[in-house]
Amino acid sequence: MAVNRLRGSHKRTAHALKHEVEVLLNEFGRERCLFVTVGLKTGTLHVRDTKEAQRRFNSLATHVIRPRYLRSVWGVHRYSTGELHYHGLVVLRGPEANVFAGVDFEAFAIGDYRTAPADLRAEWKFLGNQKNPGVVVRYGFAPRVEAMPVKSRYPEAVGRYLGGYISKHVNGRLLEDKGARLVRYVGYKPGERKASSQFNFATERTWLRRQKVGAFVHRFGLVGMESLRMIVGPKWAYVLEEEIWFMPLPKETVYPSKEIAIVAMELKWEGERLRELHASCPLLTGCVGLRGAKAMNLLRRFGPPKMRQPMQTLVELAL
Repeated sequence: MAVNRLRGSHKRTAHALKHEVEVLLNEFGRERCLFVTVGLKTGTLHVRDTKEAQRRFNSLATHVIRPRYLRSVWGVHRYSTGELHYHGLVVLRGPEANVFAGVDFEAFAIGDYRTAPADLRAEWKFLGNQKNPGVVVRYGFAPRVEAMPVKSRYPEAVGRYLGGYISKHVNGRLLEDKGARLVRYVGYKPGERKASSQFNFATERTWLRRQKVGAFVHRFGLVGMESLRMIVGPKWAYVLEEEIWFMPLPKETVYPSKEIAIVAMELKWEGERLRELHASCPLLTGCVGLRGAKAMNLLRRFGPPKMRQPMQTLVELAL
């Protein structure tokens, strides 16, 4: 399913999450940081509805997480069974807090928790467990909460671990999950976050897309991408995705590698094939797909004078 495909936006979100986790650990140390996993449950039934899960988490964040912890980063994860969980890294308030001192992780693995420090035991009591439910039960979460100190001494590894839940969630998400927030940053004041997902990776494929957007804008007489937004709308990148990808680049273009040059040529040939295929349909004349046909007609109608020429002429100009 398309909803389970890992897209560039997901990768950027995971990269920003990884960086924020690294910053938290470097700034506050693993002594004050705690991994927390909470599940959603009503009675004996696990919550699978995205909107209900978001409502409960918002309530928990407002009344519990924000007042108790200095900062925290949370990611949602839908298991293959359909159950929803939240995984987070929280920073305890107070510079003297220490949930790591003396912890024996090998003993923890076999159920021996005698080495747990007082601050860690206090968090366990507050959050609760199966036998002694804690505060999370009041907000519709399962009584069993997993709260463990950070074992790794490498912040990069911890960031990759938490960011990996995004790909796991995308692989198991349902259609109703599309558009839902993947990551929550709780307790951050304006300007405190160090990373944003508003960027593009510097890869050969993103280079090719930028070149094709530039070619599309230039060859059809537009002035910048803002012109596309004004005529087509805020979702111009999605609507014109096929038209942009199959837009041929100028012959004098210098490619960063032979591989990406081959990809560009294959896209050009496929665009020519699709335009030939649609030549007999008035609505699709000069277009490579139905999605962009309406937008292309809008550009022809409301764009600069060159855009008001017949669609076939535009294709000739592009080629």
